[in-house]
Amino acid sequence: MKFSYLEHDHSLGKKRTDIVNEFKDSILNNVQLTVIVPVFQEASIIKDSLDQLYRILNNSNYDYEVIVADDGSTDHCDRIIYSVKDELHNLKFMRHPLNMGRGFILTKAIRQSRGNVIIYIDADLQVDPEVIPRLAQRIEDGFDIAIGSKHHPDSQLYYSRWRKIQSLAYNKLARRILNVNVNDFQCGAKAFKRTSILELLRHLTCNGWSWDTELIFKAKVLGYMLAEIPVIVRPNPDRKSSVDAKCIFNMGQYLIHLWIWSRTEAGAFAKTNKPSWR
Repeated sequence: MKFSYLEHDHSLGKKRTDIVNEFKDSILNNVQLTVIVPVFQEASIIKDSLDQLYRILNNSNYDYEVIVADDGSTDHCDRIIYSVKDELHNLKFMRHPLNMGRGFILTKAIRQSRGNVIIYIDADLQVDPEVIPRLAQRIEDGFDIAIGSKHHPDSQLYYSRWRKIQSLAYNKLARRILNVNVNDFQCGAKAFKRTSILELLRHLTCNGWSWDTELIFKAKVLGYMLAEIPVIVRPNPDRKSSVDAKCIFNMGQYLIHLWIWSRTEAGAFAKTNKPSWR
């Protein structure tokens, strides 16, 4: 069993020495697969979620690590992680002391990862984690990004009609505005080829919920190969969605920002930022 604790020291404004050493180790000691679980106020569910994830990973053929990436939780999620650390293989925990946003913590976690294939999945596991091996397989097939898509024809959705309408409306709007042939920008399960995502992260500016949309849009502008695969979605009826009216408004604003960028800067951006690994 291996457990690592990675924390950003906000008071010093720099990473602690153990993080620097961990990053150096990550270059030398890659694993096949990293699964990142971003969390914010998820103490009530994180243990059960990790149990489910490890059952799937232990039945796979992958050499893996799991990173729980905490974006400033105040519900003592870290205590839960410590309570299970000796039971779970290659578990890492990284924490930022302030809540900075979904995109921020995912970017930090990806940069700390060691996997040749990097997957993230939301902590509530509303997207059935059985999709993880299939996401990884698409990266091994040669794609740069594999997207779990709620709007794939073969997906199974077990949430309310209103949630379906909200999700479909945003994704149709994003697809039309950005002229990207992707059916689901925001689903909480995606996989990345290591070299592809590390290079793409240099071009992302969003720290919040629109991180996924910006990532997919700029990946398409740069000619990345994307695949969408079906998922099963089973929301927990006892949990309230963290996407509120303010979040929806901010995502709408960011769509407009990306649309303006696509009209004014995308062409030059694509010419001057061709992926070095192509």
